[in-house]
Amino acid sequence: MKEKITLLIVVLSAVIFNLGCASSGLVVPEGGLDLRGSGMKRVTGDVVQIRLEKMASGSFRGSARVPRQGSRSGTGSFVGSSILNGKMEMMSFGDTGAKALRISEVSQIESLKTQMSGSLFVGAGKPDGSNEGPLDGRTFDLKKTGNGSWGYPFEEFQGFLGRPNLYPSEKVMLGHEWEQPGFFSKLARDMPESRPGGATMPNMDVKAVFRLKSYREFQKEPCAVISVEIPRTSRMIDGVRMVVSGSGTIYRSLDSYRNLKARIKGAASVTQTQKQRTPYGTATMSMSVSVSYQIEGAEEVTATSPTKKVEAQDGINGQQLGKANQKR
Repeated sequence: MKEKITLLIVVLSAVIFNLGCASSGLVVPEGGLDLRGSGMKRVTGDVVQIRLEKMASGSFRGSARVPRQGSRSGTGSFVGSSILNGKMEMMSFGDTGAKALRISEVSQIESLKTQMSGSLFVGAGKPDGSNEGPLDGRTFDLKKTGNGSWGYPFEEFQGFLGRPNLYPSEKVMLGHEWEQPGFFSKLARDMPESRPGGATMPNMDVKAVFRLKSYREFQKEPCAVISVEIPRTSRMIDGVRMVVSGSGTIYRSLDSYRNLKARIKGAASVTQTQKQRTPYGTATMSMSVSVSYQIEGAEEVTATSPTKKVEAQDGINGQQLGKANQKR
């Protein structure tokens, strides 16, 4: 009886596993997947709703002691965000995909809120408030140039995680890994508070590891599911101790070469202690900062043209891939 039960469990496990794979995965074309693509494969009449969000929050603590001036200390926190929404409509279509598009109904709001207390921060400025970003309320008509560029502000609507140079130029298979050097520093600099006059992030030799985890249908489009891992790394830079880490997931459509869903989270802690001699003794100052970053993007087709979609570079579009997978 024990042997029969054991055999039954093994068989059921195999059945459940195989059904799960068949229902969620697509068959990778021979030769691998092209993650970068040669252009957006949407067609005339397609309308896409885009939402991109960047958020940063953190806390800080500091203390200082200056001979004959006494000691000071203070604490604080901040929350900043940038939210960009827009509608992208394909206006014309050619052999290589979309040729002209319109971006409209743009909303871009940026906000920052800080709190500070203690004698160390008395008189410190607080640039709190909410304001409209430079793209807010505008409409853009863009045409693809001969070199494949869409021009400003198309890159803004790709999002940080949608930039083609993040992905391999060659076709890849499931399990393939590649690295992006200096990724965390780029992530931090993409935040609104990292603009001139705000917080900065020095170059850190931290490589993010990208991995092609699976190939599946998402929002009726064939998608490469990509994981992102920023290993916990500690660095000492000019007397500043920095520790960073992060992770994320990207659903990248291989119909349109757009990210339909993407999220990455990162965290950094910074500590520094400085000493300086004065005619009356040694002055000391210590500061510690903890920051969390998050970038999130979502894209959804809200209207579809009856025009037949362009086939992907391997000659099979998303629907055909789904049918081929079902037959298998």
